[in-house]
Amino acid sequence: MFLKPFRVKKQNTLKGSDRKKMKGEIGKLYNIPEDVLNELFPTKGDMSMAKIELHNGDNAFLYTSQKNPVFFEINKKMFPTVYSLWKCPDMLPVFTTWPQVFTKLVVGADLMLPGVVINGPVHMGTFRGIKKGDIASVKLVGNRAPVAVGETLLSGEDMYLSAMKGKGVKPIHMMGDLLWELGDQSEPPHLSDDIDIEGDCESEDDSDTDGDDKESDNEDVPAVEKLTMQDNECKGATAAVSDSEDSESEEEEEGDDPKKVMDELLDYCCLCALKAKVKNSDLPLSTGIFFKNYLQPYCPQGKYIDIKKSSYKKLSKYLQTIESRGLLRVKQMAKGMDSIVEIDKDHLELRDLEVPELVVQPTEGSEDDFIPPVISDVFCIPSNLLPFFKSKKYSKGRGLVADEVRQFLTDYVKENDLQDPEHKGVIKIDPILGEVLLRKTENDSCLKWEVAKSRLFEKLQPAFQIVYPGKPPILKKGKVDPIKIDVVQRSGNKKVTLIDNVETFGIDPDKFAHTIQVKRACSTTVNPSVQKNKGLQIMAQGNQVDFIQQLLLEKYKIPVRFIQGLEKGTTKKKKKR
Repeated sequence: MFLKPFRVKKQNTLKGSDRKKMKGEIGKLYNIPEDVLNELFPTKGDMSMAKIELHNGDNAFLYTSQKNPVFFEINKKMFPTVYSLWKCPDMLPVFTTWPQVFTKLVVGADLMLPGVVINGPVHMGTFRGIKKGDIASVKLVGNRAPVAVGETLLSGEDMYLSAMKGKGVKPIHMMGDLLWELGDQSEPPHLSDDIDIEGDCESEDDSDTDGDDKESDNEDVPAVEKLTMQDNECKGATAAVSDSEDSESEEEEEGDDPKKVMDELLDYCCLCALKAKVKNSDLPLSTGIFFKNYLQPYCPQGKYIDIKKSSYKKLSKYLQTIESRGLLRVKQMAKGMDSIVEIDKDHLELRDLEVPELVVQPTEGSEDDFIPPVISDVFCIPSNLLPFFKSKKYSKGRGLVADEVRQFLTDYVKENDLQDPEHKGVIKIDPILGEVLLRKTENDSCLKWEVAKSRLFEKLQPAFQIVYPGKPPILKKGKVDPIKIDVVQRSGNKKVTLIDNVETFGIDPDKFAHTIQVKRACSTTVNPSVQKNKGLQIMAQGNQVDFIQQLLLEKYKIPVRFIQGLEKGTTKKKKKR
């Protein structure tokens, strides 16, 4: 589960009451001594809860204590981490296996029953009390400290009835995975084990040799490994990882260390960005934006940069080494926000560096070729004005643009000779025009042109027409809902930017949010609007009004009159003296 990357969505510090509540729940779930519980849930010290998104899209909750993950919750099931199991090894039912089998687990295989080491013969009570789906731990022969935690795939009774064949445990978290790397990455403590290795090996091989024969003992260990990996039931668990093992062995033969290769690639791209892409006018530059927008574009085609697969693990640690070499200077501009404030362009490492020509390729979801829809104000014909538009045979609800309405009124006046010969700006009122233009209390026989036009527009129903590229026109009554931008303050004095109604103008909310996320290095989400039938709402971290204004006006070509809330940006116009 944690062999693939996961994403932290949000993180909060646990209050004292929350720690006490969780401590009680864990105490009820598992048989943990009180002193160990106090160590896992200290009254003082750092303890936090993070909501994470796994590689398969599921959400999970991760609890950390003293910067070490101690428990995680998936599908309402609470699992201890190996860090917690090392403090209390007997917390869960334990399955013992060989170190050679563990090498298969770390690349994604399930623990097969033939690879489980049992002290003595297998009988009905060997796995008593174990149900399918129970949480269990896995340890290695010779050490009681567990190295993995997972779920059982069979009940204890089924394990016995299957003659110890098939899958036994599905590992979810283990030593060496990405969750383990979040902690201090310590090794398991050595705890004495009571498994009779010698007797177990004899029973597995049906050997009649004496237990004091050291040569036979050494031959027994690979025999169990062979049984575990070559059993017909185990092929499904190891077939998926055979290719990765082959590739790993090839890399070992070539002598290439993956971390060293990633370090060299990271260093090369960073130096290229510092020499050719970063300008003094860009400083101070956020380290996150530097990595995404300046460093990554120099990654050669066919390769990718993953900072977690380097020896540095974190961008901040890598930039510290670059700073120690005198290439740049990093300063903390705000809490949790580091920025590059100075670059030495004359550094020896940059002088002789040949920077390749940067080919800008449009990223996935790019909308540089975006064609905005054509939006025009129209006026719909109500039923009481149908006699006036009878000559054109217009139907009820027909939309007309302003020029068409003016032209129709002009043609009607000319056809019926209603223009006053002495005053060109005045028209005579016939019975049909009287029903349309005159109010109930009026008996005028003539009206000025401007008054007649304005009153005619008042009688028509306002609407708007949208023409998307390659699609038929869409007529909607009422006025156009503009793109609404708002900045609201959330808990902790944090601000977020809310954007509504982008769908009306043919903009994909997901792609729009992704553009903000990439360009501004901030988190974004797309959720249904709080108002019913109003589409989706985009939320971006921080005040992003100025960037959204630039994006809508320059990239999406949306007229300013259709954008509301631009005055809430951070840029202030300078007053002229």
